[in-house]
Amino acid sequence: MRKNFIMLALALAGVIACLSSCSRTEELLATVPASSQIVVAVNFEELANASGFAIHDSTVTIPENIRLSPPAKSQIMKIIPALRTGADISDVVVASINNNRTVFATFLLKDQEVLRRAMRDVGAVAQGNKEGYDCYAVGNDLFIYLGDGQGWAVFGSSNTTPKDIIEETKEGTFKKEYPALAEYLSGNKMISIVATGRGMNVAANQWMCVDVQPKDNDLVIGTRRMDSEGNVLANSSLQNLDPTVLKLLPANAPIVIAAGLTKDIDWNSIAMIGGMVGGFQVGGMLESVVPYLSKTDGTIEFAVVPMSENAWSNPSLSDWNFVFAAQMSQSDAEAAVNAARNYLSTMFTVSSQTGDFVAGQGDFSFKVSSANGVFSVVKGNVQQGADMEAYAGDRMLVKAMIPALFVLRNDNISVTSVTGETETTTTIAIPGSKFPLLQTVLGDIFR
Repeated sequence: MRKNFIMLALALAGVIACLSSCSRTEELLATVPASSQIVVAVNFEELANASGFAIHDSTVTIPENIRLSPPAKSQIMKIIPALRTGADISDVVVASINNNRTVFATFLLKDQEVLRRAMRDVGAVAQGNKEGYDCYAVGNDLFIYLGDGQGWAVFGSSNTTPKDIIEETKEGTFKKEYPALAEYLSGNKMISIVATGRGMNVAANQWMCVDVQPKDNDLVIGTRRMDSEGNVLANSSLQNLDPTVLKLLPANAPIVIAAGLTKDIDWNSIAMIGGMVGGFQVGGMLESVVPYLSKTDGTIEFAVVPMSENAWSNPSLSDWNFVFAAQMSQSDAEAAVNAARNYLSTMFTVSSQTGDFVAGQGDFSFKVSSANGVFSVVKGNVQQGADMEAYAGDRMLVKAMIPALFVLRNDNISVTSVTGETETTTTIAIPGSKFPLLQTVLGDIFR
């Protein structure tokens, strides 16, 4: 089932590589209700190129590392001419309505009769005419509607039709209500996304805006916050990273997180997340020092180093060494050490009743200390002294090198995410690969 879905997606992506790159996204956004809380624009031409597929007229050159079965290749070659003749889907818009309960995609048509035949070729079941639209069902969860020069795909519900969507646009269209966001979505990126928190009554006037674009063999994801008028908002709860504190990180850590924090951080939520990730002991210790961590006014960081190759398959901190550090005044750092000791002494043996101490049991032990205005918890003999000066002007950093088998069978994955004053840029790469990232991932699936 997974491969059948991917095959259909690949076929569609291949078709669109032949189509015009002229953006018609804003025309589609005029048919999307202003009530939509998530809107996505997809440029399938770039998506096909980033996946390594080359389309020439009615033929497809499939990348050498993607090994499809003969029937799958035959199916792609059969439906591509019909699809490229029947639909102009170089711009596709996906949106949600009904408080995100219904998701639909829409695109413009070129030859409806040809597209009807293409629907049959991909196994869609004709449902007859429904409210003026030719309707087709793909499985039980996807319904295609063709009519009035436009195509609609409704996911998960046979009750919502294009007429329902168009009826909702009478209350306002996305293009008219949010012209700046419509312009952002029409920026001809491979994928652009805008999402608002108004459905959760959080930052009702703010939108999270994300774009995905290939660069060389990598994928680059840009993220920013904008208000409804298109003004880019600053990351006011973050400040620049301190290079002195960054040097405390292990040079060989495959996972590093660092942020320059102000005092406007919800530490109770962080303690809760820490408990979910590290268990009740880590969560309990974080809760005990939250009154002191909440005074952090500078760099906070966390890094882990696996003790063996098996650590990646074991979520327990027993198989990982780590460094946690938070910058604050020296007096607050010393008070945080005392608070941590009081909590940990109820579960572990502690080495000292005053000042820095080591706590643990059996093979599991870590050191809690304060120095130069930094509260730290360190497990294991980690190799500190990472070269992070290049990030001193940034406000947040996430770096991860994920080994083969953990996500992909044969390739490591590198993730670097850097947050500045207003934007976050995340680069996802497969080091050493001679193919674009998406092509490598598809090659991992179709071997």
